[in-house]
Amino acid sequence: MNVSIQKHLSTFDGLSLVVGLVLGIGIFQVSPIVAANSGSEFIFYSIWIVGALLSLAGVLCYAELASTYPYNGGDYYFLTKAYGPTLRFSYGFAQLVLIRPGSIAAVSFPFASYFKVFYPQWLQGIPDIVICGIAILILTLLNTGKAVWGSGIQRFFSSISYLLLVGIAIISVIGSGERDIVEIKPPEFNYGLALILVLFCYGGWSELAVVAGEIIQPRKKYYDRL
Repeated sequence: MNVSIQKHLSTFDGLSLVVGLVLGIGIFQVSPIVAANSGSEFIFYSIWIVGALLSLAGVLCYAELASTYPYNGGDYYFLTKAYGPTLRFSYGFAQLVLIRPGSIAAVSFPFASYFKVFYPQWLQGIPDIVICGIAILILTLLNTGKAVWGSGIQRFFSSISYLLLVGIAIISVIGSGERDIVEIKPPEFNYGLALILVLFCYGGWSELAVVAGEIIQPRKKYYDRL
């Protein structure tokens, strides 16, 4: 049975969704680990470039898939079209009990740690898991309401991400200068493991395909406007 879904997400909404997923806690958690184990600036930057190119290849594939099949579901829908209901069910079950809960946990626990730094006098002694549960519950309730609420919240937090990253870049330039440097011999570098961590940071670009059916003019290409 075909279900009619209202298309109300603009291009900026889609961009905010991707930015909110990619520019998340991962870049702050993973970047120091990769840098500390790289041993040189060349290795550090090269692994991020390799991860970016691999992600870009996936992005281009998903852009074609989502514009060809502009329906909600993303991977779930694509697997259904390609392999049928058996693999579709297996993937959906894995998403329900493992993939989504794991992704939420990977983001919520660092959030709890950062949140307690801002409000130590209020949150001292409260376990991180309690803060995680409250945050997940609040966001779940907000997103189960009207879709415009969820998109508005996403636009707000994505805009904050833009401003914070610009602020970090400005502060790093203004505050640069002589510092006491402690030479630390890095451990043996595992390029494969580092690439997995980098790809985890870049992860999230495929999620826009999940709501492809709600995007206004999903097949419209930028060169159509020229």
